[in-house]
Amino acid sequence: VITDNPASLTCEGTRTYTYTYEDCARLEFVWEYTYTIEKSAPVIASDGFETSKNISCIAEATAPTSAMIPSATNSCGEDVTPTMERTTDWTGGKENCTGKIIYTYTYTDCGKSSTWSYTYNLNNTVAPTISLANGLSPNNDLACDPSAVPTLTDANFIVTDICDASATATVTSNETHDGCAYTRVYTATYTNGCGVSAEPATVTYTWIDAPAPTIGTISDVTATAKGSCKYEVPDLSDIVLAAT
Repeated sequence: VITDNPASLTCEGTRTYTYTYEDCARLEFVWEYTYTIEKSAPVIASDGFETSKNISCIAEATAPTSAMIPSATNSCGEDVTPTMERTTDWTGGKENCTGKIIYTYTYTDCGKSSTWSYTYNLNNTVAPTISLANGLSPNNDLACDPSAVPTLTDANFIVTDICDASATATVTSNETHDGCAYTRVYTATYTNGCGVSAEPATVTYTWIDAPAPTIGTISDVTATAKGSCKYEVPDLSDIVLAAT
C-alpha cells in the first residue's frame, strides 16, 4: 500500500510504502518504508552574469533580455521560471534622473524562493549642447541694411540631448543701439528635465540705421543788369549749405 501525506503530494511531504506479511496462522506483520520529501530553494546559476550597469538616460533602463537572466533549477533538477518586479530607489537623487532602477527576479518552488537582481545606476549629468542651424554665423555685419535682420526661432538652433531627441531651445532677443549703430542678439538656451543646462548659443547682428540727410536752401539772389542783355550774377561758390 502506498500512502501519500498530503494526499496530493506535489511538493514536500511523505510517501509511505506499507508491506503486510501474513503467516500460516493468519498472523500479520506490518513493515513500512517512508520517504520524506524536503525541497530546498531553487539554485540560481548566476556565475558569469552581470548584475548592474551604469546609464545616463532613464529610457536605457529596460528589462533585461532572457540572455541576461540566469536560469534556476529546483531540488529535482527541473527548471524554475521566475517572476519579475521592477522597483526604483531615488534616495539622495532625483526621480528619473539620479538613482537606481532594480529588476528583481524571484524563483519559487514549493513555497521556497531564491532571488536575483539586476540594477541600473542612473546618473543623468551629461550636458546637452546647442549649435547653429542652416549655416548661421554667430556674428553678422549688415552694414546699412536693417531690412536684412532676420527673425530667428528655435528652428534656427539645434539642441543635442542624449536623452531627448525632440529637445528644442528657448530663443530670446535683445536689441540695443548707440546713436545710429544697432545691435540685435538672439540667445538660445535649454535645460533638460534633470536640471542640466546647455551652454547658451548666440547670434549677433549689427547695422547702421540713419535717415537720409537733408540739405538747406539759400535765399533768392538778384542778378544786376549790365547793359543790354548782360547781367552780373553773384558768386555763390563760397556759400556752405547746412546739412542734417
